[in-house]
Amino acid sequence: MIDYVNKDKENVIITFDEFINIEKQIQDMQCIFHPLYAVDGRLSINQVMQLKAQGKEIIVNLDRNIFTDIVKVVRQGTLKAEDDLRKIALLMAWSGLNGIAIMPHDAIAENARKFQNNVEANAEMECFDFAFRRIECKTWLDVALRGKSIVTPTITGSYALNDLEIDFCNESLDYLYHYAAMIHFVRIARSKVTWEEQIKDFFRWYLDNSIVCQYVLVYVILYYANQYKVKLPKHATSKEINKVIEGCKNQARDLCYLSEWSKIYANDYYDEYEMFFATFDFLLGKIFSICHKVNDAKELFALFTNGKGNELYEFYHELCLKHKKIEIDGEQKDYCWNLIEEELQALRREINE
Repeated sequence: MIDYVNKDKENVIITFDEFINIEKQIQDMQCIFHPLYAVDGRLSINQVMQLKAQGKEIIVNLDRNIFTDIVKVVRQGTLKAEDDLRKIALLMAWSGLNGIAIMPHDAIAENARKFQNNVEANAEMECFDFAFRRIECKTWLDVALRGKSIVTPTITGSYALNDLEIDFCNESLDYLYHYAAMIHFVRIARSKVTWEEQIKDFFRWYLDNSIVCQYVLVYVILYYANQYKVKLPKHATSKEINKVIEGCKNQARDLCYLSEWSKIYANDYYDEYEMFFATFDFLLGKIFSICHKVNDAKELFALFTNGKGNELYEFYHELCLKHKKIEIDGEQKDYCWNLIEEELQALRREINE
């Protein structure tokens, strides 16, 4: 695992007020998440210092949107939206000043899997390496706090990592299960049955056919509970099958980002680290916060404010009592692809009717 930390912070001149300003803005952005230390996206400097005093290395895993903007800045020197540029600069300056490592691999893999393009994925890795090795922390500070709008230097064709060849294209099981779930979710949401029957159908299908992920459940429940303006995957109601499929894939990738991060966080192998993740995406942050705030399923179903929460909880609870781990003959990926194909065929039939 390669992660990056800006090493030149000792060469940066910054006032105490500027340092506090950066810390406050990062907290106000609510973009750094952890189940124990930043469940609402706010990581304080005191928590950072306490973790470092315990000998912990803090690593922040980036989502695709943040990573894409960093790559654009490295290639172009700026972003079209000044506020987006300032946010990226704040994050980079904050990580550099606090000696916090950044891990880009999941963000790179998201796009590599989407386009099956390992060449571009490794080129993006080079850009990210450039951001830490060639752009000084002072430059990020100048953009974040001092009105500078251009980041220099920018990457050129002559820059390359030695012998860099990482395979980012291998699809993860999490993504395949989430993709199948999103197709089924969209299918039932397009149906003409009541919303209560739709969510019950999803629960039945999900527990019978998939490895269960709490982030997926929270997303579906937030949609049916009409909370935080949560929407279906993009193009879910389109009559163009390719657009519907792409929306399902995009939502699956977002959920995959959370579930794959959680496996790293929960792995005892990484005891010397504390794994955080960063996102500017409101929905992803809200799914994470709710998932880690609720103590049990009953509390989760309290999100339904229309009097249906208890009934749906009892229905789901009964399903869980009868639930048995799915038995898979052969490779899990083969099982997932077959499940996906079944759902896609059903979706095509329904759209064409």
